[in-house]
Amino acid sequence: MTTYTGLNGQAVPGTPENSAETTLDEQQIDYYDSDTGTLSTKQDWMKEFASGDRWKKYTEIREQVQQIYKINITILMQLFGHSD
Repeated sequence: MTTYTGLNGQAVPGTPENSAETTLDEQQIDYYDSDTGTLSTKQDWMKEFASGDRWKKYTEIREQVQQIYKINITILMQLFGHSD
């Protein structure tokens, strides 16, 4: 399961605007941080999986989700009359 977390702007110093983590059997296996733009492994066995084009594609997917989230949050804020 992948869990995405997003904030509108950098509301909490030191906290990324968007982050995502994937868990498998209740163990975190990766983590994406929008501040660094990197997807990192959290389990040793993931390092082999994380090599090459496949990992690059997973990183790109996280970046795309980040952009979609920003658009959706902006739309929701407008719908509910909230400002930045």
